[in-house]
Amino acid sequence: MNSVKLLALDLDGTLLNSQKELTPRTRDALYAAAEAGVEIVPTTGRFFTGMPEVIQKLPFLHYAITINGAQVYDIRENKAVSTAEIPLETALRVLEYLDGCYQDNWGWMTRSMQENAAAFVPIDHSLRMVRSLRTPVDELKAYLREQNRSVQKLQLFTPDDALRGRLLIDLAERFPCLSVSTSMPCNIEINDAHANKGEAIAS
Repeated sequence: MNSVKLLALDLDGTLLNSQKELTPRTRDALYAAAEAGVEIVPTTGRFFTGMPEVIQKLPFLHYAITINGAQVYDIRENKAVSTAEIPLETALRVLEYLDGCYQDNWGWMTRSMQENAAAFVPIDHSLRMVRSLRTPVDELKAYLREQNRSVQKLQLFTPDDALRGRLLIDLAERFPCLSVSTSMPCNIEINDAHANKGEAIAS
């Protein structure tokens, strides 16, 4: 363990089990690593306050890589160490295809889309997150124009696998400056090309 300086751990399906739980065995291993001087860094597509509370409250955490690497977050100082965000004008062009973004370490979406989220978010866990970790606004693009700032991530949900497959290809071709990915059967996530966990660890 002495040769290991840092453990960067994904959450869903890695640090957390399929029920989104931190098992006692994993928790004990994290504490043992921290006691040995290893820096434990959760890495996730979520923003920090969207992570399970059991992870947020681990007492030895100093940093978290969040929003697919769009932010390295200093937990103790409550500030970003580094960011890789999508410029506003690019985000507005992409939002012609979808509705949902992360800005200021929180989720935002058009109110009517959130009210009808069950129609396009078929996974219960994801639907709960869309309902509880998003602030509805009257119209997302208008809200972002008022804010006049870059965004951390854009997100789309659809139960139509064929449509999602076409959008993954089309968005990547239309916006080569962005990273277009998927982390579950019904979603598309869009970040700046430099927002990834590898570059975030290096920063």
